[in-house]
Amino acid sequence: MRKVFAVWLNLVFLFICATVQAEEPFHFTSADFAQTSDGSFAEPERTLDAKVERLDWQQTDLPSVVARQVVPTKNHFEKHISTSWYRLRHIASSETGSDDPLYLYIPRWQTIGKIAIYANNALVFKSEGGPMWNGYNHPVWVNLDAALPNAVQLNDVTIRIDHLTTAGSALSSVWVGPKSSLGLKHSTRSFLQNKFIEIASSAFLLIGFFSLALWFKHRQESIYLLFTLSSVLSYLRCMQYFVGAEPLYIPEVWFTWVNINASGWLTLVLYFFCIRLHGRRYPKIELTCIALMAMVSIVTLPALGIFADMGIIISFVNLIMFAELVFISGLMIFASWKSQSRDGMILSLLFILNVPLVIYDLLLQNYQINIENIYLLPYTTLGPLFVLIVIINRRYTAALIGVADANRILERRLEEREAELKQSHSRLKEIELRQAVSEERQRLVRDMHDGLGSTLVSALTVAERGKIDAEQIAEILHECIDDLKLTLDSLESVDTDILLMLATLRYRLEPRLNQAGITLDWQVVELPKLDWLMPTDALQILRILQEIFTNILKHSGATKIRVSTGSTQDKVSIEISDNGKGFDAEQVISGRGLVNLKKRTEALKGVIFWSSKGGGTLVRLTLRSSDQESS
Repeated sequence: MRKVFAVWLNLVFLFICATVQAEEPFHFTSADFAQTSDGSFAEPERTLDAKVERLDWQQTDLPSVVARQVVPTKNHFEKHISTSWYRLRHIASSETGSDDPLYLYIPRWQTIGKIAIYANNALVFKSEGGPMWNGYNHPVWVNLDAALPNAVQLNDVTIRIDHLTTAGSALSSVWVGPKSSLGLKHSTRSFLQNKFIEIASSAFLLIGFFSLALWFKHRQESIYLLFTLSSVLSYLRCMQYFVGAEPLYIPEVWFTWVNINASGWLTLVLYFFCIRLHGRRYPKIELTCIALMAMVSIVTLPALGIFADMGIIISFVNLIMFAELVFISGLMIFASWKSQSRDGMILSLLFILNVPLVIYDLLLQNYQINIENIYLLPYTTLGPLFVLIVIINRRYTAALIGVADANRILERRLEEREAELKQSHSRLKEIELRQAVSEERQRLVRDMHDGLGSTLVSALTVAERGKIDAEQIAEILHECIDDLKLTLDSLESVDTDILLMLATLRYRLEPRLNQAGITLDWQVVELPKLDWLMPTDALQILRILQEIFTNILKHSGATKIRVSTGSTQDKVSIEISDNGKGFDAEQVISGRGLVNLKKRTEALKGVIFWSSKGGGTLVRLTLRSSDQESS
């Protein structure tokens, strides 16, 4: 974009300068002409020798055309090179040291060959490209004052064009004059013939790379890849119009092969692009066209050497390309019309405009019309380029809109789903709460039935029989109260903290121990929290400990009870020992009390150990510290 703006700004500036300057350039529409048959593509001489003066000079009009000639040769690969000479006389020079130097301007020269320009018989300009791609579309622009700094008077300009006899040659009219009056003419033509084509082709190519990036993300959209291929092939096809002023980076024969085949493949790619718009396929015709282009690409390979003359290659391939263009254009219009594809029809109509422009450019290339005209075929890139950009932009925009719509639909569904999940979660929480209340109610009923209820029923039975005294009733009531307290304590949240549970038990039992004259030695240390500890598990532990304390109170006759805790990496332990009379473990192992302790411990996935001697009893309860199976 900056380049285009700079060129237009330069054109405006040159136009203003040309308007201010009054001196007009000299326009040569005729020249002296001579032709020799000893031409060469070798480096031109630095000066012209006297034999040039002795040539058979004749007057000719400009633009001038030297017709192609068929020269019979014994060797198929032999090439005849002729030289066309043009001499311009009576040229008015600018004053020495002028700020407005004298320039030579030639809109176009064209041939398969090279050009050299002499001023006062001294070389001032030569083409740098090869014979085939020699910058024929670049206007010649030579600063004559700079080339001849010591010249006071410019007498004549001699133009030498060495060319293949079979290719002929052409030279446009020539302008000589100050830079201020010729600069706008040169810049305008240079822009139209070279720079604009290069800018448009480069812009098309850059957009093609963007389309390629889209294709990598959306492989199913082949239209993006076809757009990229069309931009690359269009750039390769148009390169012949803006390269050649400098030597090519690859051999000319290979550049020729790439350039001429790019036109044919571009026609096919645009056809397949159009297929994506109208959706109609003609497999046999498409395969035939692909096979034909593949055959042309192979036959014209420089490595095979089938065609020795590059001009013959171009003529041969251009004929096939023109036939392919006419056929494919008609097929594209027919398919778009049948499918009622508006985009396909617009692209097809723009594409068929290539047909008259190809005819025009072929006439210009073969010197049938004034060579000062501009090649129009590269400008056909603009129409399809605009249509392709609009189509790709529409597809891309539609895809973005589709994604946005899909996102909105997804967001709406997500919100609906979130609302449903919240509602389901609320219902689940309500159900879980009801279930927890129900389970807790059942647990309390079961515990009170098995514990407090059982004790009261047993006491009631004994009382009805009249076999119980006040002391026994008090004992039974103490047990009932303890059992009720345990049940209530199990309802408290212990937060997986077994120390809090032991502290609660101590608070409940210590008054009774003191009343029984038993000293409590509390050696409880810090224990890790039990992440698996639930109210039902807490009640089981409390009942185990309560059973142990009850047995000590009833049967041991102890005066001291020691409670201690300990822990390892994966276990915690609670030890209760007394200094009572002990018991024979083998005799009471099948007793109901010890059996209940064992069952409760197994329910906790723990281990209980006891030992009893004459000097007291030791009971150790070992529990797992994490929610894993105990070993």
